Amino acid sequence: DPIAGANAWTRESIEPAGRWRFALTADDIAEIDAALVVPHRRDVAWPEVTIDDFPLDGLAEKLAAISDELETGSGTARLSGLPIERYDEMDLRRLWWGMSLYLGQPVHQDFQDQLMRDIVNLAEDTDARYGHRMTDRAGETFVSSKARTLSNRPLRYHTDRCDVVALLSVHAAESGGVNRIASIAAIHNHILERRPDLLALLYQPYPRSRLGEEQGGEGDVYDLPVFGVVAGRLTSHYSRTYIEAAEETPGVAALSPDQWAALDLLAEVADEIAMEMMLAPGDMQFLNNHVVYHAWTAY
Repeated sequence: DPIAGANAWTRESIEPAGRWRFALTADDIAEIDAALVVPHRRDVAWPEVTIDDFPLDGLAEKLAAISDELETGSGTARLSGLPIERYDEMDLRRLWWGMSLYLGQPVHQDFQDQLMRDIVNLAEDTDARYGHRMTDRAGETFVSSKARTLSNRPLRYHTDRCDVVALLSVHAAESGGVNRIASIAAIHNHILERRPDLLALLYQPYPRSRLGEEQGGEGDVYDLPVFGVVAGRLTSHYSRTYIEAAEETPGVAALSPDQWAALDLLAEVADEIAMEMMLAPGDMQFLNNHVVYHAWTAY
């Protein structure tokens, strides 16, 4: 059946609504500055800042509204207006960490226990550096999803391995880097209308590799469907790169043409309905990975 609700949006329906747009006021910024005083003066490392160290009594209500939009609304929120230029790098990390504590429990991102990552073009062979170098069946280098996020290459629609992914824009790219987000429920509904047979396949297991996710586990493959229903709610955990990596792993059965067609249609529909935005310095983006795919163009 079609998925109904606030998270089943398209570009045309979500852009005029504006419910996902939030802005910092002068009072909000003053409160953030005041919250930074103690950790700044004591030179507290950003991962050691607690919610008690970072009081945001006034801003907490706006952050709660953002949390509600992520959980029961569109699944996306943008908070604009942070004056990036007034903070040094450490204070930026402290305030980003401190504000994020009001939205949930931070989790590690990878085998290096990263809690906060810079999205920059490292221009290096990160797969070789971490022992994730892999070749496909044609003998060509296969670039892991992790390595692609640390380059200026485009990223296809995917979810991250956490409930909410948060991004703070510090510097704008010289060109490109267009942020693209798409409703998973809307994609689901469009596929149901056009090709219900392919939708059924997306509820079935797809082999998925751990390439780039775990140190020493890059050869592991497990089954995971693209779509699932948990407690009556649609969810998705998806990245095509991990599926492609599994296909290059010896002993893994090849996907059928229809299974590939289902993934192609998913990407096609996502392009049709996605909302595009450029994040300006000081913009914060929050996405519920269960209900929103995200991607970005080369930069």
